[in-house]
Amino acid sequence: MDCDCRACSSSSVILCGDGTCLPRERVCDGRSDCSNSMDEQNCPGSCVDIKETEMVRCSDSRFYPLTEACRGELSQCASSCPDCHPTAAFACRKEHKCIQQSMVCNGIPDCVGGEDERDCDRVCDLENSFKCARSNKNKCIPAEQRCDGIWHCEDKSDEMNCRECPLKNTFMCDGNCHPDWMRCDGFAHCADGSDELSCTCQDCLGSHSNTYMCQMTERCMRRDEACLPYSTCPNATAVDKAYCARLALPSYFFS
Repeated sequence: MDCDCRACSSSSVILCGDGTCLPRERVCDGRSDCSNSMDEQNCPGSCVDIKETEMVRCSDSRFYPLTEACRGELSQCASSCPDCHPTAAFACRKEHKCIQQSMVCNGIPDCVGGEDERDCDRVCDLENSFKCARSNKNKCIPAEQRCDGIWHCEDKSDEMNCRECPLKNTFMCDGNCHPDWMRCDGFAHCADGSDELSCTCQDCLGSHSNTYMCQMTERCMRRDEACLPYSTCPNATAVDKAYCARLALPSYFFS
């Protein structure tokens, strides 16, 4: 049926490009009702067509967008790219291969001839990366890995002198970022031991069989440091002292 704009002017119908009217509820329903499929174009959540020139065929015979394939993150595309991503990847010239920037100056040669481990002082872009303080290979890591609670540098310098810990599940003390699992584990990672204070029984004893929680301060301690031989708990209670006294006496007293 040939319709015109006036005939399809109702709020409940639309005009297809081929001159037919279509109920609005059939627009963007996943099925093409217009002969030119215009009812399914530019729908919310739809994929944007990628031109063939923006794709690259990798060693697994699949096609990938150039912007993703040439970042050095997909091993099957490492040697398939005409050019490596200008900032996210490093180009190994001899074998024409793309590797991730984080693999440059990490002490491990990933390119034939080890060109990714040469001139590291010059390669390290301090605006977008962080240079490990005492690495033998002048190791650089991406800037986003700085102060994330995970040690990427062998000397742990990437988690020192932090102003804040941007990632969840991390905590800061003495300017250093630590993962939350280090809290209430019986080891004082903070100079003042604050990471072992105000612990719950579940935190201190739940996953650590070799820990002891002080009664008054709720401080989590290693059992072999809780009694030397007397209780080392701050403001030790009678319960803390009795625990150490029991350890100090021969077992037959309690049999």
